[in-house]
Amino acid sequence: MLLLGLISKIFSEQMWEILLKGDEAMELMCPVSRLEDIKLYTQIGVKEIYVGVDCSMYDMRIVSFTGRTKNLGDNNITVLNNFEELKKLVEVAHKNEMKVSFTCNVRIIPEKLKDNYIDYVNHAIECGVDSLIVGSIYGLVLLKSYVNIPIFASTFFYPFNKYFIDFINEFGVKRIILPTALTLNEIEEFVKYIEYKKYDIDVEVFCHFGCSNINGRCNMFYKPPSLCRGLYTVKSDKGDIIKNDINILDSGTDCTICSIRKLKEIGVKSLKIMGRGFPIQLTASLAKCYLETINGIEDKNFLERKNLVEKYSWWKEAYCNDGRCMYINKKSKYYV
Repeated sequence: MLLLGLISKIFSEQMWEILLKGDEAMELMCPVSRLEDIKLYTQIGVKEIYVGVDCSMYDMRIVSFTGRTKNLGDNNITVLNNFEELKKLVEVAHKNEMKVSFTCNVRIIPEKLKDNYIDYVNHAIECGVDSLIVGSIYGLVLLKSYVNIPIFASTFFYPFNKYFIDFINEFGVKRIILPTALTLNEIEEFVKYIEYKKYDIDVEVFCHFGCSNINGRCNMFYKPPSLCRGLYTVKSDKGDIIKNDINILDSGTDCTICSIRKLKEIGVKSLKIMGRGFPIQLTASLAKCYLETINGIEDKNFLERKNLVEKYSWWKEAYCNDGRCMYINKKSKYYV
């Protein structure tokens, strides 16, 4: 009986290691808005970043091929100034064994800007980026025939069901970035479907921040959180105040610390921190917390939330107390 108990214990521990470690370690994708951002990321061990470049050379003053506005206000720039900076960034990244994903994920590409879009992507490839994040069907069509680096499908596609996987597989897409509105069960359905069809596609999900409502379907260009996460005063038809300081448009969730173990188990390969244009001190601090948790769950006795809150007391007040948890405690609302 003792021998059987010992064998059972060893088997259980080995199965736990297989379950959590898998074939590859879970990646953490972090945003870069300025060339100097990479210095802090290298210090904390980030191995994957995503970045875009200013499109002023194409007379695009407000929006760009990156899927974001250039400036969020208060000098919060979301892109590098030029491709010279991108080349320098890639050199530093590769020297530190870091991969660079290039954002060319604009949702709509007008025919008159088609050549500019291709030129934008070609410049990035010449700079040595490792992958492209694409956000439109037309973008996939334009790039499929000649791009020889991996293409990732942006959350701007907003896949409502797993059969979208069949579509992007025809274009050779290597990673799909799922929206934050999904539940853990729905994410698992995507992963299972990819495994069932034997597609060479990884799944990435947002782990921190994200759209307050529907990813990739917002047409309000603004400095967050002035609209969706702003506080409002609700009045009656007569102008009487019903309630002050209510976040009536805000259904956003921000944190996945308590979901990382499950996401790892079901086969998610990469986590992504949203935050182009955010201060590097903020995104790097978040990255450090997530990397500690990703590494920590290799131990089955590691308590994600307890460990984090004990080390960083501000986390509980910022996220836990408001219940801003991604993927858990949600009711299914999509046909996966």
